Amino acid sequence: ISRLAKRGVTRLNPRQALLKLAAEGYTHVFIQSTNVIDGIEAAALRAEADYMVPFFKEVRVGRPLLYSVDDCLKVVSEIASRHAAAAEGKGSVVLVGHGTHTPANAIYSQVDYIPGSMSQRSRVIRPSMMS
Repeated sequence: ISRLAKRGVTRLNPRQALLKLAAEGYTHVFIQSTNVIDGIEAAALRAEADYMVPFFKEVRVGRPLLYSVDDCLKVVSEIASRHAAAAEGKGSVVLVGHGTHTPANAIYSQVDYIPGSMSQRSRVIRPSMMS
């Protein structure tokens, strides 16, 4: 948010956005982030939402895109169907996930080992965790 502010773009952080919604009279809030895995950012968002519960009748936070095995199966199927040429070895698709220092990082391995995933036929470069 601070980098955007330096360019003149104003964005609210989650707490500011929730306080604004409360001030505008909203009573029920559903938060759906763009997080892919349930890592550090997702945990921080849940903590912010928990902090704001007294201001609303209900605050709910949706799960990240890759949360369960079923989610992984659906995402792999969708990627394979949208990138059929790459799945057949006639092209390339590069998917990048920055990872996390939490156990949620294991979800990337889950995706890698789903039968039919492109990584079963391709060279997979797994991210290393920086310390």
